[in-house]
This record gives sequence, structure tokens and C-alpha cells, in this order.
Amino acid sequence: MKEVRIAEGERFVICFSPEAAERDAAVRAHLVAQLDEMISASDRLDATKRAELRGVISTKPGLNRYLRVTPGGLLRIDK
Repeated sequence: MKEVRIAEGERFVICFSPEAAERDAAVRAHLVAQLDEMISASDRLDATKRAELRGVISTKPGLNRYLRVTPGGLLRIDK
């Protein structure tokens, strides 16, 4: 546990929970695997279909967090 003072009379208490960290890592791994499955064949799609897939993924905040689009429009996982 760590206390961080922001200003006079304001503070944050930061705690590390090993159980929560383990759970978060498992959720992250699941989301990345799901995203990898969704975009695995996207390089073979035309630009319009790839944009549609990106639109579908963008409606899912958990997955969209790990999605990266290259300058050429390819979908990749942003680890």
C-alpha cells in the first residue's frame, strides 16, 4: 500500500492486489486471443471489408483497446 498526496487535503491510496493482477492478466490474455482469432485472416480482405471488421471491433471496448491499425490499413494487435 502506498499513499500519494495530490494537494493539501487530497490523497490517493494505491494498493496492489496479487489476485486482481492475476485475474487481469487472464482477462487480457483471453481478449488478445479473441482479437487474434478475429483478425487472423484480415490481411486477405479488401480495404472495405477490413474497415467493416474494424468498425465491429470498435464497438467492443475490451477488444478495441488492443487493436492497432497500420498506416497501410492492416489490423494488428497492440500489445
